[in-house]
Amino acid sequence: MVLKEYPEIYGFECEFNQEMYHDDLYKKADIEFPANLHQAVTKRKSEFFAGRYSCLRVLKLLQAQSKFVGVGSHREPLWPEGFTGSISHCCGSALAVISDKRQIISVGVDRENWFDEKVAKQVHDIVLSSTEKERLNTVPLQFNTALTIVFSAKESAFKALHPLIRRFFGFDAVSVEFIAIENNKGAFRIQLDASLLRNCPCSNILTGTFSIRKDYVTTLISLSN
Repeated sequence: MVLKEYPEIYGFECEFNQEMYHDDLYKKADIEFPANLHQAVTKRKSEFFAGRYSCLRVLKLLQAQSKFVGVGSHREPLWPEGFTGSISHCCGSALAVISDKRQIISVGVDRENWFDEKVAKQVHDIVLSSTEKERLNTVPLQFNTALTIVFSAKESAFKALHPLIRRFFGFDAVSVEFIAIENNKGAFRIQLDASLLRNCPCSNILTGTFSIRKDYVTTLISLSN
């Protein structure tokens, strides 16, 4: 599928049931079964398979010479030459988005279950700055809902930026501001800490989108050439 808001990005999502999973699925789909997954729990193996299967479908659509998506030293996906992408899985679904690097230098996608009140209390001080807490009070969403979107937006930002800056960073390095919300969709703006810009070919302001569903939110950020 072509994403309506991002015509340069192609995506595929699938639903999966981990109770139906078996290791032979990798061979049947011609997907490499990483050695470090052989001792993993079924949940992890089924999520990885569904994510790589989604990648395979997009890469076939894009007529990529190589359909292999490797695994980096930090468990990040390693894309075929000339392509960039991102993967997320949640609630029995997996989503992969991929683009030609001549149009998009990096992309990040994330899908999260909605935080309940207990989880929101546990993580809000970790995820939000004092300024972000004030901003959330002006957003026409329940606090738990808005917090989940901010958390997911920061995860998408990490996935988009990590391939470029090649280092980890915390929630405090990016600040999220809602800029539009309508009909279960919206947009947000992210301001990057100056420390992230030293090796990053992008501005200090990124924009992204989110879509709300009953069980989860999906956020996406792309960095254009």
